[in-house]
Amino acid sequence: MAKSPTPIPAPPVKIHRGAPGSAPARQRTCRKKVNPFVLFLRGLARRLYFGIKTAFKFLLFVPVLVFMVAFSYNVDRSGLFQGALAPRRIVDLMLQGYDVTNFEQMDERQVVQLYAQDVPETPEAIGIGSSRVLQFNRENTGVESFFNMGVTGADVRDNMTSYYKMVTYGKAPKVLLWSIDPWVFYGSEAAFDARADADLYNEFLTKVLNVPTDYEEPDKVELWKALADPAYFQGNVDYYIKNRGQATVTDDEGNTIEFNPVEGDPYNQTTTIKRSDGSVLYDVAFRNQTEDQIRTLAAEACMSFNSVHMEGFDELSQTQIQAFDSFVRYAQSQGTTVILVLSPWHPYLYGYLLTEPEDHKGFFQVENWLRQYCADNNVPIYGSYDPACIEGLQETDFFDGLHCGGTGIARFFPGIPQALSDLQNGTLANPLDVHPRTSLEDPNAQPAEGETTGLYDTDKLSVYDKYAMFLHGNTKRPLILGRGGFGTQLNDWLMDEGWGSADFLDDNVPDAVGGLRDYVDPAILKRGRPAFVALGDNKLRVELLQKLAAAGYSTPVFISDAASVSPSAVLEPGCIILPQAYVGADAHLGVGCIVNAGAIVDHNAHLGRGVHVAPGGIVKASAEVAEFGKVDSGEIVRSPWENQ
Repeated sequence: MAKSPTPIPAPPVKIHRGAPGSAPARQRTCRKKVNPFVLFLRGLARRLYFGIKTAFKFLLFVPVLVFMVAFSYNVDRSGLFQGALAPRRIVDLMLQGYDVTNFEQMDERQVVQLYAQDVPETPEAIGIGSSRVLQFNRENTGVESFFNMGVTGADVRDNMTSYYKMVTYGKAPKVLLWSIDPWVFYGSEAAFDARADADLYNEFLTKVLNVPTDYEEPDKVELWKALADPAYFQGNVDYYIKNRGQATVTDDEGNTIEFNPVEGDPYNQTTTIKRSDGSVLYDVAFRNQTEDQIRTLAAEACMSFNSVHMEGFDELSQTQIQAFDSFVRYAQSQGTTVILVLSPWHPYLYGYLLTEPEDHKGFFQVENWLRQYCADNNVPIYGSYDPACIEGLQETDFFDGLHCGGTGIARFFPGIPQALSDLQNGTLANPLDVHPRTSLEDPNAQPAEGETTGLYDTDKLSVYDKYAMFLHGNTKRPLILGRGGFGTQLNDWLMDEGWGSADFLDDNVPDAVGGLRDYVDPAILKRGRPAFVALGDNKLRVELLQKLAAAGYSTPVFISDAASVSPSAVLEPGCIILPQAYVGADAHLGVGCIVNAGAIVDHNAHLGRGVHVAPGGIVKASAEVAEFGKVDSGEIVRSPWENQ
């Protein structure tokens, strides 16, 4: 087989561009450069488009978000912004003109703060202070738009921050009626109430009075985030649906909040109520107590007096004085006229304090300092802690030892319009014309000739007149403090002479009806009940006699029928003259002296308080024995001329 020859390559075919039947040829073009500014505009346009598109989608959600925020803010079941539910309900009712039930269960401090927040129009006048200011109302202040911002147990922080809240919301009143409690000037922690808003007070001191404190501006960012929280919104929706149209509201646990409008005559209510003007109306039984019931409550207050913000109150705090002055000037700078009120203490309680002036030094300093301050600064001041300084004041003008009622207020306060008129016309009474008593030795505490202090009978009565008055006027079982031998003997003599058998108070005797300090027990205390102190401790005997007298007991002189006492002798309350003793003409025996069996106190002799002349002791003519002294058996205290 013959091999084929090697193929000869064909010559290349030349392709002619554009020849018939061939593919169209691409024409070469020249690319133009794009302007950078145009590129920028194109990018910006794209961004704007997508931005507007996104914003439009978001705007569709905005009304929903706004509604959630507004709804949560207004319902605010947790009280993050509007305050707690119960105080909010109370304030809502009060602003509608309703009195509100269950005052004792209220958080008064939150009510006051929410009132400052929510009241639509600034009241002409407000009152601040403790529960002792809560009887001031629209009627006795003479101001229709008056609101009482006092709170129970208020300390200086409560007082100042109540007014500060009003100013914070742009509602500074024209008049500030401040019922000043003595503990306002006590700088100890004992003067502060745990319920007061310490943070708000520090804010006031730092931001207004420029007093350095540990106050820091709170961070509210986290708080406000709650408004957009869907869970909080859902909770508010549930709460709103549940309580819509109901007369009562419930807390987060579903418990009913029983703060409702008072129905019927408020003066016939069986529970204490909060009036629409912020004042308090006590229940009908408490307002209608007898004089003896009121005195019993006053007696109980004696034992707890120092626990009311005044434990250890020995002197005025200079820090608190400066704070008081700064606050008054701050209020005046806001266009507010400050009027001070001193609400009186019950005569029984004030009388008790007079027997222990060393234990209540701070208390007795306050009023005189305030009177000087008001005189120096032309600040109106009305009332007095001392009930004796208020003309016509009666025990029945009180509810208890600490709280003066409306009838008492009317005896010393003329109303705000009159006070403002007197201030403007320069006819205010001089504060220094009033002189409150500060001790039993105070000249202002002594009765005028022929009168009585209410604690002790006048010395103008002879000893026999006094004795007869006590003896024949006695219709109550005697009380003897001390169940020892002396007290037992005294009871025997009392029975022999027609007084009847006594009850005993003694700390160490089982058959006593109580301890030495139980004379304030309502079951024991009866006004005018005769009480004797049969104790050998001379100083303690006088102390107890003074407290018994202040509590309302009579502290009569006892003179044995077998003793001889000159009609011209003067025996002060609580003296005991035993059988065969002798007291001569014009002799003077101070409170609580004992002249024992067979002892002699000769004419013109003078025994100080609490002196004990033992059996057979002799105090000769014109001789003197200092208070709390003892003349032993067989001892002779000679006349002054015998010692020369």
